[in-house]
Amino acid sequence: MKGDGNIKILKFIGAGYKNKYQVKVKIYDKDKKIFEGTTYNGKLKINLKENKLYKIKATFINEKINTNIYITKKCKYTFIFTHAIFNPRTITISLVDLYYNLPIEKGEITLWQRQ
Repeated sequence: MKGDGNIKILKFIGAGYKNKYQVKVKIYDKDKKIFEGTTYNGKLKINLKENKLYKIKATFINEKINTNIYITKKCKYTFIFTHAIFNPRTITISLVDLYYNLPIEKGEITLWQRQ
């Protein structure tokens, strides 16, 4: 796609893990479709002209984002899918007692602080 050498990164939160679970994105200049593709890791790098209005249509699973963005030099472009953030990674841990090396069957563990 031709532009003015102004690479912008569109970031989509709530989707995308490497090349899986990606967002399908369409970008329009007025009514003309200028881009159709998918993100990688929830991000899309694209060459867009400054001081121009573009329409974005993004789809992830059955949720859609339809919005307009105005391209400037310093702006960051982040879009949020409102469903629960999908994280396909699972972790299995086994806890044992420090002194007796017995498995811990009950308890509570805090992996990060709640805000």
